[in-house]
Amino acid sequence: MQLRAEDILCREGEFSNSLFIVKSGLLEGTSLQGNQKKTYGPGSILGEFSLVENAPSTETISALQDSEVQVIDGENLKETLSREPTWVHSILTFLSRRARIAEEDFRTQKKIKALPALLYLLANLSASRSGGKIRLSTIASRMDNLVNLEESLVRELLSVLEELDILKMQGEDIQVRNSKVIELLYQSILYRATRKEASPNILSITEQMVLTAVIKSIQESSEPLQNGNFVITTPRLVATARKTTHGMTLTMRNVLPLLEKKILLSRAIEQPALTTPLESIHSFYGEFDRILDLMELNRIYPLLDKKLIQK
Repeated sequence: MQLRAEDILCREGEFSNSLFIVKSGLLEGTSLQGNQKKTYGPGSILGEFSLVENAPSTETISALQDSEVQVIDGENLKETLSREPTWVHSILTFLSRRARIAEEDFRTQKKIKALPALLYLLANLSASRSGGKIRLSTIASRMDNLVNLEESLVRELLSVLEELDILKMQGEDIQVRNSKVIELLYQSILYRATRKEASPNILSITEQMVLTAVIKSIQESSEPLQNGNFVITTPRLVATARKTTHGMTLTMRNVLPLLEKKILLSRAIEQPALTTPLESIHSFYGEFDRILDLMELNRIYPLLDKKLIQK
């Protein structure tokens, strides 16, 4: 088959019962699902997905220049394969599936690499807008400029964040629920990428249990917050921890990591150590919103990688 420049070989969404081999020239594949373009030169094989999997074409393929394409009728190919050992067709099917898996892996890696940029944009744009609403077109345009990510993958990433209850998609508007949590998530991912270790904001199970007791103590207290700061006496925290964690005994070993990270603070002792008796600390204080944000971060963080791979 001879194609002139701009001639269309097949269209996205249409079924084709042929296999195409590019003999000369150059063809281009485009898709409505994204901005990424593929080129096919001499030796390229096209249409194998549609033929083997009986699926519609995933892209529109057109000639960039005068080209020659060999067309192999699907029915004739299947008839030939039927006379060959069964392993021939099995190999073709296997290769087709491997190609599909490789393509999905490529898309997943693109999303993972682009996620920090998206979180950075969401945190900064929502903080600068009243009500925290951002237009999808604004995010898609900036993601294209920053990391060359097509809009379809931007939407998939936003869908992941929506499932984690970080934001809400309302038509073409993005409503960010808490820009501070998004900023913490961005910082934690960046920390892991640059230092190859978990961010200090990623807490252990024990640290989260202690902070759960802190939150419960504050919620049950009749004393108002002072400029967003709380104060909890040690006896109250010990009692609440025992009640909320099914009998855990609060010790300096449990509390010390939070003091070292300055998530909890104590006026009594500037540099507490593991040997410091917990009873020597009269009370703890800190920023209530910061603790809530950290707990939300630690709810989201372990789910994020799994959600990205699933999409």
